[in-house]
Amino acid sequence: MELCESAVEVIKKRIEERVPMVALSKLLDNGSYRVAGNSLNAGELHDIDVYPSYEGQFNNIVKALIANEEKMSISIICDTKNAITAMVCGVVVQFCKYYHATLADLVDSFDFTVD
Repeated sequence: MELCESAVEVIKKRIEERVPMVALSKLLDNGSYRVAGNSLNAGELHDIDVYPSYEGQFNNIVKALIANEEKMSISIICDTKNAITAMVCGVVVQFCKYYHATLADLVDSFDFTVD
């Protein structure tokens, strides 16, 4: 049980250090979103993957990003069918457009590779 509690604390600390929470909360319904992917791993941060917590949540994300570009130091890097990639407060954030009803379904959708 201690090992699980320790792992949870490590992940919480990584989220606090890596994720621009205030900026994302302003863009995404005051914090209603999911952060997942390798941004929570022990390695060097490359980007943060943000997923909608309910269906249709990101329909207006482009509008929110553009509306807040100047005041929140946001720049859109690219927009594809799967995600909008933007620089948010100096961090690359991928706003993934696909929704899964549960966290388990989201994790099951990932393509894991093992070296």
